[in-house]
Amino acid sequence: MNYSLFTRPTFLDGAGSVIDLFGVLNNYNYSRNEAEADFNAQYDDFSALYKDFYAAVEAVEQNVK
Repeated sequence: MNYSLFTRPTFLDGAGSVIDLFGVLNNYNYSRNEAEADFNAQYDDFSALYKDFYAAVEAVEQNVK
């Protein structure tokens, strides 16, 4: 699950934002077009669902044993 609209800031990003008067340090995950953005978002959603489903199956298997 690598795609998200906002990136996770580091400590240096936070410290640099104090003096960033024009907002040039903000980075976003841009897509070339709407179709690419939709594909990335849907892929991310289905990846999260798969991971949750797999974790649930594993939990049930552990409880059955």
